[in-house]
Amino acid sequence: MGKPFVGRERELDQLLAGLDDARAGDGRLFVLGGESGIGKTRLAEEFSRIAAERGVSVIWGRCWEAGKAPAYWPWKQALAQIDADFDLEAKSHRLEDRNEESRFQLFEIVANFLRKSAAEQPIALVLDDLHAADESSLLLMHFLARGLASAGIFMIGTYNPDEARVTPTHSHLLARVTQEGTRLFLEGLDKDAVAALLENLTGYKPPQSVVDTMHEATEGNPFYVQEATRLYMTKGDLRRPDYSVGFRVPEGVKDVVTRRFDALSDELREALSIACVIGRHFDVSLLAEVCGKEADRLRDLLGQSVRAGIVEEASSLGNYTFTHVLLRETLYEDLTPSHRMRLHHETAQALEGLQREGDEALLGELAHHWFKAAQAGDAYKAVSYAVRAAERARSLLAFEESARLYRRALKVVGQGGFDRSMAVGLESALASVESEAVSSPSEPASIGPNVFVKEADFWTVEFGRERAHLRNTKGLGYLARLLANPGRELHALDLLHTVREGTTGGAMEQPGAEDELRIGPDDAGPLLDATAKAAYRRRLRDLQEELEEAESFNDPERATRATKEMDALTQQLAAGIGLGGRDRKAASQAERARVSVQKTVKEALRKIDEATPALGAHLRSTVRTGTFCSYTPDPRVPTEWKL
Repeated sequence: MGKPFVGRERELDQLLAGLDDARAGDGRLFVLGGESGIGKTRLAEEFSRIAAERGVSVIWGRCWEAGKAPAYWPWKQALAQIDADFDLEAKSHRLEDRNEESRFQLFEIVANFLRKSAAEQPIALVLDDLHAADESSLLLMHFLARGLASAGIFMIGTYNPDEARVTPTHSHLLARVTQEGTRLFLEGLDKDAVAALLENLTGYKPPQSVVDTMHEATEGNPFYVQEATRLYMTKGDLRRPDYSVGFRVPEGVKDVVTRRFDALSDELREALSIACVIGRHFDVSLLAEVCGKEADRLRDLLGQSVRAGIVEEASSLGNYTFTHVLLRETLYEDLTPSHRMRLHHETAQALEGLQREGDEALLGELAHHWFKAAQAGDAYKAVSYAVRAAERARSLLAFEESARLYRRALKVVGQGGFDRSMAVGLESALASVESEAVSSPSEPASIGPNVFVKEADFWTVEFGRERAHLRNTKGLGYLARLLANPGRELHALDLLHTVREGTTGGAMEQPGAEDELRIGPDDAGPLLDATAKAAYRRRLRDLQEELEEAESFNDPERATRATKEMDALTQQLAAGIGLGGRDRKAASQAERARVSVQKTVKEALRKIDEATPALGAHLRSTVRTGTFCSYTPDPRVPTEWKL
């Protein structure tokens, strides 16, 4: 049975109408946004199937979410599908200079190649997971998007705003790409679509009680629905007419996925844990080297995971991929930091054994794995491969990627054990490559003046070239208060007391009797919802990794800071979870305020994402909510507001 496709018919019709425009000579770009698992890639796949049936050449480029791919990786994949002899790297090396003008020439070479190819056969280009793209790839996409109208090329990009790299340049570039096309933001499926998906997955019409519970627990996220269904199909709970007898959807996708993995054999679980360190996409021959198992035995094991829907064969040559990034991330996050480091170290060693002399194709992967294993005692290799990968990226005119790799090398050198001359040389190389990246159109000297003003029952928001009018909500008022106090931490109670009609700017008011604070202790919901608990645990894992790194580099001050923060977070997490793992309810005014502010700001950001993607990207990377909330714009990119 093929992958189910439900609830996205309207968006599919929009894409197909855009394809018709492109075939008539009017190129189009669509950007599909939404949270992980919401169905962006599945929608693009269904479009691709229909487009191919209509005689369109559909080509895909996938960004590598593990963060180890070389510059222009999605473009290299896509262009090779049109013409295997088109070598982006070779063409960049033929250009005389290593500067921004040369990069413009390289982009024009790519644009002319695509125009010529589209003239021979209609082209639809899909770039998946743009939130993980290197900045050079986004620059190329923006360059091409501006010339689509005359080229007759159709492009789709998918991205998750919650996963986008939180750097000013990256978020601004992603917003600029989005501005050049039509943005479709996918939300959860409605109950009818969830019912149809359940029927497709199970082969029978589910009771309405099951549909209602599944929809409420998953908020219509298709991936979550599918994972929960696979889990409970084995237990028979989905067939109960009364779900209260035993059917309960666990909190959070990670809980569902982890319980699915629990059913796997230890041998298969171990192989998948190693595969997740290699990346979302992995080769069985590399996995065999790291595992120390025969490739045939691994193929048998992976066959079991294919049948379980965890991985799928990407080719007949032994290439596999996790069916969803959340599956890979769950396995990766479950590894202890020390185990993770060891596996990165073993993967790096195996890659070195596979690398042919003079072959630079694996430099990006080697730099990634040696960096992740630096704390295990191979800091020199981490620096060496990062520098070599940075030099290669610069030769490809990917100045932003080169700068990122030089910063990684400096981070390792900064931990000690290297001569000061090494750091000086790296700082010089970084400054040189940053001077080239700065001249790109992606990084303005300043952003603004921008508008965030309330007028009667609506807010006028303007950011960059985007302008919208949004109906008044409390969440928008909270954001306005934060924008008026950049760099300042405001307590959630202060926001509740001061965000009233006409009081989002100016001096703070004294606390008053807010209706929101009169609710009962159980009305505010849990102190920590599933998302908050997952964030606490992720931070604790990061701190554990930082602690081990500090101890390995004999840095007691850094180790003490990490330990103190871990203790504080552990206490906060314990405060939100009672005996037996039950959620404690928000009882105090402060806790109810935190829960209320977080929920309303999240909803306001969703509305802003839909109306002004550039502003949405900016706020997601600069606004933090919790007991204390803040707006902290990057000081390198001054942002002015009219409030």
